[in-house]
Amino acid sequence: MKTEPTPIEASTFIQNQAGEWDDAWLQSQCAIARAYHQLGMLDEAEAALLLPPGVPEQWHGLTQAGLALISWARGDMQAVVDISYPWRHLVPQRQIWFGMVAAALKNCGRYADAIALQERGMALNGTSPHDCYNLACFHTQAGNYHHALSILVEGLSWDSFARCKVIVDTDLQPLWQRLPALSAIPEMRAMLGSPDLAMLADFRFVIPREPLWDPPDCRNLPPAFGRHLVYSPEHRLFCMDPSAPDLVKRNFKQWTRDLARANQRLIRRAIHRN
Repeated sequence: MKTEPTPIEASTFIQNQAGEWDDAWLQSQCAIARAYHQLGMLDEAEAALLLPPGVPEQWHGLTQAGLALISWARGDMQAVVDISYPWRHLVPQRQIWFGMVAAALKNCGRYADAIALQERGMALNGTSPHDCYNLACFHTQAGNYHHALSILVEGLSWDSFARCKVIVDTDLQPLWQRLPALSAIPEMRAMLGSPDLAMLADFRFVIPREPLWDPPDCRNLPPAFGRHLVYSPEHRLFCMDPSAPDLVKRNFKQWTRDLARANQRLIRRAIHRN
């Protein structure tokens, strides 16, 4: 039984009698690319989106979203920015587009652009907890710690998944490391008295069944773990390969717990100092 899609070669495409290009062919190529992407076959997905010479100019624009997703899966943040950022003035754009491209800008060190694009997406599409979380990460990386903490305290939905992620995310690590010292600032002290932050400090950390990581995070993890992370097309993030050795999985869970506990201690120190 065949489990892989069969690519349609460009040479099999025939213009119709009027000399026009058939939109159905482009749709079939996009469907093939999506199927390859879901299988994690990124080279094949990219090949399906490479259009033959002479196709209508607007078709190239329609394939760019797929090429950007493939670049994201490869962890090539600069390619995501190069492909997608020029579209930033087009409306409407889906909410997830703003999140992905803003995250790519942040990962390229373009923090001001990332913040501006994320805020534009929130203004156009409304605000979700995920948007607030991204914005807090961008402000942390930009060194705007007061603003980042304000967003976390006032804008984030403190469900169990959000609290798990917020404690271990490497984007927020600079904020937690500086929080005890920043607690002497009056504006920070007021936020540290928030019941929501107290909940985070006392949260009983339980590792999610499938911890998820942004592509660049893989490079920040210990090498013994990073090489066993695989791309999940469903989440558009990385998770631990189910086929990884059991010892690696156990050590990964312990390392994640240790990181969470260390960050919780920093938060508790800041709150108790308040």
